Amino acid sequence: MLHTSSEAIQPDVNETHDIEQTVEQAAVDNLTTRQPLSEGQKGLWVLQKMHPESSAYNVPIAFSWRQPVDIAVLAQCYQYLLTTFPILTTRIIEEQGELYQITRAPDLSAFRHENADELSEAHLQQRLQTLSKQTFNLEQESLFRMTVWTSRQQPTTVLLVLHHIITDGRSSALLLSALVNAYHAFINDELPQSLPQPVSRYYDFVNAQQQMLITAEGQAHLTYWQQQLSELPHLDLAYDYPITANKTSKGQSVHSSVPPLLTRQLKALANEHKTSLSDVLLSAFFVLLFRYTGQTDMGLGMPTLGRHDKRYDEILGYFVNMMVVRAQLKPQQTFSELIKALQLTVIDGLDHAAYPFPALVRTLTHQSPLYQVAFAYQNFAPGHDNGWLPELEFNPDIRQEGADALGLEIYEQAGGLQLSMDFDANIFNESSVLALLKHYTILLAELVKNPERALSDYDVLTQVEQRLILNEWNHTPKPNDLNVTEQTLPELFQQQAKHTPKRIALIAGKQSISYKELHQAVRQLTRQLLKLTVKPGDVVAVSLNRSPEAVISLLAVFQAGAIYLPIDPDLPAARIEVMINPCWRALISD
Repeated sequence: MLHTSSEAIQPDVNETHDIEQTVEQAAVDNLTTRQPLSEGQKGLWVLQKMHPESSAYNVPIAFSWRQPVDIAVLAQCYQYLLTTFPILTTRIIEEQGELYQITRAPDLSAFRHENADELSEAHLQQRLQTLSKQTFNLEQESLFRMTVWTSRQQPTTVLLVLHHIITDGRSSALLLSALVNAYHAFINDELPQSLPQPVSRYYDFVNAQQQMLITAEGQAHLTYWQQQLSELPHLDLAYDYPITANKTSKGQSVHSSVPPLLTRQLKALANEHKTSLSDVLLSAFFVLLFRYTGQTDMGLGMPTLGRHDKRYDEILGYFVNMMVVRAQLKPQQTFSELIKALQLTVIDGLDHAAYPFPALVRTLTHQSPLYQVAFAYQNFAPGHDNGWLPELEFNPDIRQEGADALGLEIYEQAGGLQLSMDFDANIFNESSVLALLKHYTILLAELVKNPERALSDYDVLTQVEQRLILNEWNHTPKPNDLNVTEQTLPELFQQQAKHTPKRIALIAGKQSISYKELHQAVRQLTRQLLKLTVKPGDVVAVSLNRSPEAVISLLAVFQAGAIYLPIDPDLPAARIEVMINPCWRALISD
C-alpha cells in the first residue's frame, strides 16, 4: 500500500501549514535565481549524462528507528529539511550549452509511505535495494527522496536517497542530525532548535573555486599535478570479464572486517611511525596491488573533504574532491620506508587538493583514466553504527555502489575496522573481490608482525591457497599414473574456450580478449592458412611483435598441424630472408 506525503500528513495539516508556507516562499524567492555549478558538479553531470540509466551516483542511507515513530511527524520533518536546506530542492538545467542549478518548488511527492505488514525481512531488503538504485532525472525530479516503511511487527524503516550532485559525506551527517533533532522537537509539539546560520552558501564556494582557477594559486596547483602525474602508467588489473566500451557500471559490494586486536596493532604501528592509521592502511593497499600486478608505479583515487574554509563546514552540497595518490615502490623497500614516503606524498597532495579533479582531467592528456582503483578511509561514516545517533540502526548493505571499477572503503566501528569493497560486476567476479579482501586482511597481519621486511617478501595467500600452489598444483605425476589421455595444446584451448567463453584469455595494455573472441580469431586464421594449402608438418614463419595477434598466430599454426617458426621482426630483412627461404610455407607478419 502506497501513500504520498500529502496523504501521510493529512491529520496534521494545521500543524504543518506554517512550514509549507515557508517552503513555498523559499522556492519562490529562488525560482528566478540561476547559479553555476561547481567543477565537481559539472563532472558528475557529465557522467550521469553519459549513463542516464546509472545509479552509481545515488547516495542512499537506510536505517531503522529503534522506537515507535509517528509517520505524520516524519512527513513534517521532510518538509522541514526542504525549508532548512534549499539545495535539497535543486534541479540542474542546461541552457545554450551552459549548466545551472536552480531551486524550485519542493516536490512533496518524493516523500513516500509504504505499509510493510506483508513484507518479509528479505523482501523489504530487496525493496530497499531497488529504490536505492532508482535513477534520477537531474532536470525534472527531486534529488532528495524519503521513503518510510511502517509495520505492526517490525521497527519503522527509513530510506533517504540523494543524488551525489547535491551532497557528500559531511552533508549526509548534517542532514541526518537535522532530521533526528526535528523529529524529537515535533513529536513534543515544539519547533526544532534553529541551526547555526551559515556565514556562506554553496554558491559562495562555487564562485571562490572559479576565482581560484584563474589565479596564480590555481596555476601552482595545476603545475604540481602535471608534474606529479606525468607518465602515470595504467594499472593492469586482471579482470574476470572483458571490458565493454560505454557499458554502464553494475555496482556491487562485499564486506569484511578487521578484528579488534589487529586494529589495535595497526594503530600502534601508525603511532610508532608518527602518522595516521589512514596512511598505514593506504600503504598496505598499495603493497597488495603490487603483489597482484607486479607494478611498482601506480596511482589510486582518494576522496578529500573539499571544504578548504571553515565557513563551509555547516553547508550541504557536493564539496568532496578526488585526489590521485601516486606510489613508486621498490621491491626491496621495507614497509616502514613506504609508509614514510607515502605520508609525504599525501601531505603534498592535500596541499594542492583544492584544484578540482574534473578540471584536472580536462587539462591532462591521458589516454586512460587517471585511476582505476579508489581508496577511502573514514573514522566516522554516516550510515554505519558507530555510537552516533543511537536511536537509529543503520543498514550497511544499502550504500553507494558503482562509482569506480574497484574501491576499498574502510571505516571505524566499535572495536574494529569495517572493510567494504565496491566493484563493477561487469568486469569482476564477486569471489575474486572477496579473495582480494581476504588477502588484504592477511597482509595487514603480516605487516604489523615485521614492518622492516622487503615488500616482495610479504605473504598474502591463505594457508589453503599455499598448500594448493605448493603441493597439489606442484604434484605432476605422469599421464599413465593419472589414467588420462594426452591432449594437444589446440584441443586443450578449445575445451577451455567452450568451458569459459566469457572469461578473459588475453590482456594487452588496455585491450582484453575473452576465450570466445580468441577462439573465433584463431579459427578464422586457421581457415586462411588451410586455404593457402598449409599441411601438417609445413613450416609457417611468424614475424610479429608481442601482441594478441602473435598469440592468435601461434594457436592457428598449431591448429593447422603446422610447425611454428618465430622470427624477430626487428632483424635485418636480409637475415630474415635467409632464415625462411629454405623451408617456409607461409609467412604471418604485420
